Amino acid sequence: MDRVPYVFCDHVVTNLNNACFMKTLRGQWGTAAEEHIKRRGDFILFVIATNDRNNWIVKFVPYPGGWALSFKAFRKLRGSHIRITKVLIVYRPDKIDPTVPVALDRLVSKLLPAIRPYIAFHSLFEFQAGKCPHSEAVNAILNYFTTTCHFQGITVEHYGTQ
Repeated sequence: MDRVPYVFCDHVVTNLNNACFMKTLRGQWGTAAEEHIKRRGDFILFVIATNDRNNWIVKFVPYPGGWALSFKAFRKLRGSHIRITKVLIVYRPDKIDPTVPVALDRLVSKLLPAIRPYIAFHSLFEFQAGKCPHSEAVNAILNYFTTTCHFQGITVEHYGTQ
């Protein structure tokens, strides 16, 4: 098993979420795992609906803590050790005008495909929606994430329509 190329080991280790398991690896696997443990940057992706029909706030928060980064700042980090281990979609009905339609074009066509490669295999997914008048937008986002990513767990809180 040590005869596989380092690049392959590096790619596989990138998608592992279990640091304890990675510490037990030996050979090239252990070398790749050691580098990832040392240089890994785990982030939580926040996607927040706003009252601007064409705008969703997309923030990247380092885990276990730190300052939130914009999409532009996150992309500057570029590297195989940067990954998203949790996706949190927040839709706060008290902050949204239910009469304004929500546009998903920019979010689904540009932002999410650019973010997708950073989402780690078996990440966690949480959706906090409250009572949502924009069920079409909510369903589109849920559909995008649940059909393009492999999540370890999916939590949906208070999902429904008014």
